[in-house]
Amino acid sequence: MEAFLLAAPIAFDAANFKTACADSLFCRQNRPPAGLRAPFELADPAVTTSAHGAALRVWQPQLGANSTLHLTLTATHGLAAEAPGPAAWRVQLVGHAGSSNELLSSSFVLPTASDSQSPAVLHSSHDAALHVLRTELGGWWSELRVSLRPLRIGLHVGKTGAPSDADDEAVASVNGQGLLRFAASDSSCDGGLERWRGFVDSRPHGCTAVAADISFPEAVEVFGLPERAAPLALPLTMQLVNSPEVQSDGATQGETKLKALAEPHRLFNLDVFQYGPDTPIGLYGSMPFLLAHGRRRVAGALWLNAADTYVDLWKISRQKADGIGSHWLSEAGALEVLLLPGPSAAFVLAQLTAFTGLPAMPPLWSMGYHHSHWNIRSQAQVSALDTNFDRFGIPLDGVWLDIEHTAGKRYFTLDGDAFPSPAELVSQLEPKGRRMVAIADPHLKEDDNYALHADAKSNGWLVRPAAGNEAFVGECWPGRSTYLDVLHPQAREYWAALYARGCGARGAADGGAWPGCGTIGWPAWLHAWNDMNEPSVFSGPELSLPKDARHAWPDGEGGVRPDASVEHRAVHNLYGALLAGATHAGMRRRGGGGARPFVLTRAFYVGTQRHAAVWTGDNSASWEHLRLSFAMALTLGLSAIPFVGADVGGFFGDPSPELLVRWYQAGAYMPFFRAHGHLDTVRREPFLLPPPYAAAAAAAIRERQRLLPYWNTLWWAAASFAAPGLPIMRPLWLHFGAGSAEAGGGAREGSWGGPELLRVQDAWMLGAHLLIHPVSTEGAQEASVLLPQDPASALATYWYDTNAGGEAIRGGGARHVVPAPLHVTPVFQLGGSILPRRERVRRSALLAMWDPITLHVAPDASGAASGTLFLDDGNTIEYAVRGGAHALLGYSYNCSQSNRGVCQLTSSPLPYLGNSDFHLPHQVVVEQILLRGVRATSATLRLEGGSSQVISTTESAHGSLLRLQAPTQSPWALEIELTESPSEVLQG
Repeated sequence: MEAFLLAAPIAFDAANFKTACADSLFCRQNRPPAGLRAPFELADPAVTTSAHGAALRVWQPQLGANSTLHLTLTATHGLAAEAPGPAAWRVQLVGHAGSSNELLSSSFVLPTASDSQSPAVLHSSHDAALHVLRTELGGWWSELRVSLRPLRIGLHVGKTGAPSDADDEAVASVNGQGLLRFAASDSSCDGGLERWRGFVDSRPHGCTAVAADISFPEAVEVFGLPERAAPLALPLTMQLVNSPEVQSDGATQGETKLKALAEPHRLFNLDVFQYGPDTPIGLYGSMPFLLAHGRRRVAGALWLNAADTYVDLWKISRQKADGIGSHWLSEAGALEVLLLPGPSAAFVLAQLTAFTGLPAMPPLWSMGYHHSHWNIRSQAQVSALDTNFDRFGIPLDGVWLDIEHTAGKRYFTLDGDAFPSPAELVSQLEPKGRRMVAIADPHLKEDDNYALHADAKSNGWLVRPAAGNEAFVGECWPGRSTYLDVLHPQAREYWAALYARGCGARGAADGGAWPGCGTIGWPAWLHAWNDMNEPSVFSGPELSLPKDARHAWPDGEGGVRPDASVEHRAVHNLYGALLAGATHAGMRRRGGGGARPFVLTRAFYVGTQRHAAVWTGDNSASWEHLRLSFAMALTLGLSAIPFVGADVGGFFGDPSPELLVRWYQAGAYMPFFRAHGHLDTVRREPFLLPPPYAAAAAAAIRERQRLLPYWNTLWWAAASFAAPGLPIMRPLWLHFGAGSAEAGGGAREGSWGGPELLRVQDAWMLGAHLLIHPVSTEGAQEASVLLPQDPASALATYWYDTNAGGEAIRGGGARHVVPAPLHVTPVFQLGGSILPRRERVRRSALLAMWDPITLHVAPDASGAASGTLFLDDGNTIEYAVRGGAHALLGYSYNCSQSNRGVCQLTSSPLPYLGNSDFHLPHQVVVEQILLRGVRATSATLRLEGGSSQVISTTESAHGSLLRLQAPTQSPWALEIELTESPSEVLQG
């Protein structure tokens, strides 16, 4: 094994991957796409309508009856009617039963309730040329206009009661440019063997590719398609050779002719070692989603196909302004698209999340700081790590164990020599609120004495090769390895049960097993990390499973079809998501099912947000990778996967002290905050850095803990339909442009923010209150920060520099150069916001969870501010239970013109789950209020019941500080007298 591992990939090598379309037979057969050679049209005049949509048959007359497909159009509002905006539409084109174009990947990953909430189609009309389906919901209408000869589908949206001609242009169209194709019906397609770099793909079903164009006639930029090392705004890959005019329904007049400008964006989960900013392929996960941002409206499309997929983008011509066209090409499977009408980005993201599922509410400890290194391989090292974080006064929430903790790379086992007494380790960590996370990968050491492999083998739960019924064997960390067939429902249940059992008696390690777990098991106190689940196969084509490998074909009843199998090519991108889902299911059942699980996965697909956090994989210790992590995390957030981060310091290589500090500072404001490194790299502990670097890195971790009340509130909003679909880490344009999170349907003409705002990727909003602009350039001592102006407000937008004095108010709509020495991260609080914090620093988040709250009040230009605080027990699912252990508080600050010089700050419970009578297990008080930009002379606190008390006020470097003891679970009001008006607003 050691000799093999020396040959395992340690850096990005283009020779290991299909870096060009020409490397894939199905891609070069279908690119550049050409339309109208054999257009689809209605095959049967009979259209079956239902309460929620319509079904019809389409075909290509030139290719005969074998080209017939079943087209289904369904209105959907996803999981809950609470999601705002108009209905979305689901478009399915499925081949005949038993074909490779029958499989719908959505059946594996979407919540089962997503079909049950379909809104009624209120209007359906049909004639020989056009079929129209229309819904009205929440003050909006959305409409599919289906042209039947040739087949074209246009999505239109507008406000109910508005003049129809104002919204008569399509926001999206399918097959508007005539590029729909099912290769199985094309007799000219070469369906023979495919040979690449010594690997042979048998392609037993021949040509199975599916393709279609989806156009966004109003789009200026498009976002999404993670995961790739690419800018936030996706680059174009093709160019129109001709200039066919795009009509109001999104269709073109005449044939579309395209030429390549660059390689297409590929969606194919791969283990890409040391990827770089120019790596021309997709990375570890795939989310086949595009968000198209226009000057006036925003729309989206989700391509529900888990096969190898290439996406091209190009500008399309319109009379008013250019839009963007896209071409989606998948190697197998059915064609299924979710069209999201917007018309704001906030609505698109809400529609996407309602359809694919809300993100899981993480446990509080997982919102804190995690420390990992591949070289943490013994109980003594973990114990020393814990002791040293205490010694230097640095919070620590999660300690991680990589593959070295196992007995010979056998997952669900333990190296008993390195970890002789896990119980002692737990007793050291748990009282401090610290938790442990360990790795388990889907490759199984081929050893009949290894229970996991033996059980999976005897039950037929392993992936099989193209021919024969023996298990497929490849190479990975343990050497010769088999691979769990995660499409088999019983295999997933077996995997989940390993976590659910929650073993782990006190005592010494039992040889190669966790104490009390038998030969394999997972302790009840240990949390979960799934890696290498693309899946990674060092000896396979593109370091993954062969595409002609076979999986069980689920029958929908918990069993499998005895006479059928699914080619890996049709489900590749599903693999990691199904494994993470099984892990989450098992963790969720532990201890009676009341605790919130934490799972980290490297590979992902549609719906992963319901189960796991994601990180950006094996990055490198470079300034370029630090900057790249911002765009990658923002893209994932815009694609319904909000719990994301990057390895602080870079996984490969040794960061300079300055780089490591700046990475800690950036990571502290990303949803998942973990330092990690390769086996051969220097350790990342902040206290190992020389001064002043150690102090600056430690300060970043402490600031993360201070902000946890805000983080917890953001996560509650994301996980509860209070702010459905809005990522935690947001691009600036999501709040300041047509995509405004508050927009009800686009923005005024000219208020979309312009191309500069759409392309900002060196800064982001953390929720709605904080703008983060990390330093990401070596040697920088200052930063040029773009502070946006709210286009929906006639008043100036105020920004408060949290690193400067309380009088440092800056105006929006300009760039400001601010000091950024080593210990400073430029962070600005938006005027009009109230930010909850905890100023006391503890060893961990769990030890601080009942500590007093400090409110940072930043008035807007009118003298008003508001904010929300969500408190809960940090661990259980009671955050989502009526009458559970939680509290939702609203804060409002107002300085009215009629009562000049006197302001009022109020606190009151807000209704949640139909209830505003909350019960926390411990009382939490507000002990400090920081008023930014104003000076207070006196204040009086008035409590429920009529009692009052005078509050002391002092001046601090950041504003007026008021000290009090105000309860969180009952209303109160604070009357504040000011000495003068707010400070002067600094312009850029």
